[in-house]
Amino acid sequence: MSKLVRIYAPSALDELAADWPRGVAVPGGDGVFAVTEPAIHAATTGETKPDLEELEYDSMLTAAHNSAVNLLISGRGGRRVVVAADVPEGQLSADGTSDATGVGARPDYVLTSDLTTAQVVSFHVDADDATLPAGVESAEMLGILLKAAADCDLLWYDVSEADELFSYRSAR
Repeated sequence: MSKLVRIYAPSALDELAADWPRGVAVPGGDGVFAVTEPAIHAATTGETKPDLEELEYDSMLTAAHNSAVNLLISGRGGRRVVVAADVPEGQLSADGTSDATGVGARPDYVLTSDLTTAQVVSFHVDADDATLPAGVESAEMLGILLKAAADCDLLWYDVSEADELFSYRSAR
């Protein structure tokens, strides 16, 4: 059996809500972030091992940044979402990772197949008052909004709260 890896996938609330009923959380081919053995090794200094929770938090924040970039560059705006999931190593590929926007972070991996709803363990979502605006027209405004988004905390939702999260979205 393949080792499970905790991944953090940037998403958007509308996309997640649309794909969830089909059993898909994130489509295959999307970039994700993870704490891997090479990352742990790179962060190790001398005899001191890195704090794994801190490395996971950094991965989650990087995924949140890419969620904001995707929402702003697409012109849609909305709430940042990071999907946390446990996947087998074989579902990840280091080939083909890139940031097409030139503004986001390069993903650690690409999903080789759809991330299913059964693999999801939690969501990290912007509060309603941290919704990013649609229709950003300048690079300067993009930079300001990305910095503002980075200063906002994400709310944690258990996977069992998905339907409630999506119904809240549609009621607004």
